[in-house]
Amino acid sequence: MFGRKARIRIAAVHNATQIHLAFDKLTSLSPAAAYVFGRTAFNARELLLTSLIQVSMKISRIEAEISDSANRRQDQKVSVGQYVTNVALRFIVKYLQTKQLDEEASWGYATAYSHIAKYGASYRDLLPRDYNPPKYTQTTEILKSQGCLTIAEVVGKIRTEHETLQGSSQEVALRADESINETIWTTLAVYDLQDAPAVASWKPTLDLIDSLVA
Repeated sequence: MFGRKARIRIAAVHNATQIHLAFDKLTSLSPAAAYVFGRTAFNARELLLTSLIQVSMKISRIEAEISDSANRRQDQKVSVGQYVTNVALRFIVKYLQTKQLDEEASWGYATAYSHIAKYGASYRDLLPRDYNPPKYTQTTEILKSQGCLTIAEVVGKIRTEHETLQGSSQEVALRADESINETIWTTLAVYDLQDAPAVASWKPTLDLIDSLVA
């Protein structure tokens, strides 16, 4: 009844819609996971928009990034934050692969991408709980490895380093200004992801997205 192109486009729209809906569910279950996913998409916008790089090369670059993260952790269990990032990268690859196959078929992914990237624009500020030692052992161990007892101390170190860079050259200071908010937001989100009981509630949704971008 439908030609090959029509079937490809229908399937792509359906898949992209399922990703969109699953991500919306993720935003309510874990704002931290939604931020890390969204920020990964947000940071890929220049690569996606440039016309100077072929789509195939864009795909290769992102796949290499996923492979590099796997190689760096080949003797370790992949962290929750890295898993979120990798699923986001695989989503972008899926979008580009569909675009390479059929421009019109990728429109649903483009819509989903724009929606998802908005959630990477910002995250939360410090909260009262960040000034207290964390409840979870894993978080405590990570903090100890950084010479800190609380998440607020980690953020304080980031801000101190930023103030040091402000005394450097104007170019270095400008780059520091542009990156400090992202660094703090991402740090807070990664620590929020260490809440093991909460992970069990939202990871199935992320697993669903991962299956949809496979």
